[in-house]
Amino acid sequence: MFRPAPSSETGSSTEDCSLAHEEPEDRSEVAALNQLFRRSARYRRAEEYKRFLDFVGQFPQYSPYNAALLHVQNPGISFTATRRQWRERFDRVPEPGARPYVILQPFGPVLFVYDLPDTEPRSEEAGELPEKVTDPFAVEGQLSEDTWTRTLQNCREKEKVAVRRTSNFHRRHGGRVEGRSFQSGPQNPDDCLYRVVINKKLEREEQYGALAHELGHLFCGHLGADDGAWWDACPSIDEHQKEIETESVAYLACRRAGLHSLSERYLHWHAERATGSSNGLLPPVRLRSVLDAVSYVESMGKDGFQSKRDDNE
Repeated sequence: MFRPAPSSETGSSTEDCSLAHEEPEDRSEVAALNQLFRRSARYRRAEEYKRFLDFVGQFPQYSPYNAALLHVQNPGISFTATRRQWRERFDRVPEPGARPYVILQPFGPVLFVYDLPDTEPRSEEAGELPEKVTDPFAVEGQLSEDTWTRTLQNCREKEKVAVRRTSNFHRRHGGRVEGRSFQSGPQNPDDCLYRVVINKKLEREEQYGALAHELGHLFCGHLGADDGAWWDACPSIDEHQKEIETESVAYLACRRAGLHSLSERYLHWHAERATGSSNGLLPPVRLRSVLDAVSYVESMGKDGFQSKRDDNE
């Protein structure tokens, strides 16, 4: 069974947990998470897949899985919050009869959230809504130094991935990832099983996108899996599929961090290639692997990161 990682997406534990006891038929929508993967064939259409990625990127306050769960229930959702969050943070309340949407609460029951158009001001004193609510696609364009530093440290210390930056790449080349055929050295410790080499000429945000891309190869199983790996080995899938999966990981990791990403351009290229194919379909992207990888890359940049390797060793 999928267990979401801890996040800030829960509201008050008192009120939000009580929402799980609303209409019984709403609770059945938890099954939508499984429907997401059963119905993922619809995302084979390039336009549908890109809209799905844009939607998941729009909700960084939720785990990638919960954002995907919202998409299954209503791809037209704009911004959601629990009843208590609407009241306390925005001085708004759900309208009578407003439809609640189901998301999974970390280590607890489900949560019910409400979309912005289904809420109304609670009083005449209700202020203007912040940009993150009215313009969920806004990007900040900068990655915090703390997030970058923690991600690099966790690669080396927790995930056994050595990260080296070099100026030997062409400006348009982001990086590469490889398994343990590389020679040990100061930047390639003996206990590291993998190495990511990143273009040092790139800005920090671009380096983060390149690292997310290469970690996407690793966590999606494209290099296989070592004995302590938490991901499934899948090295034999089509190269086109591998690149779409890793560009998806990089795009979502950057988009949810408020960054522009070159991966969007590459995804557009893949979409154009699919449009020109005989059936007009993308390769069968493994959504579960992509969402798992995005969630993991995000968690590596946060305080209190717990490696899944600790559970496997």
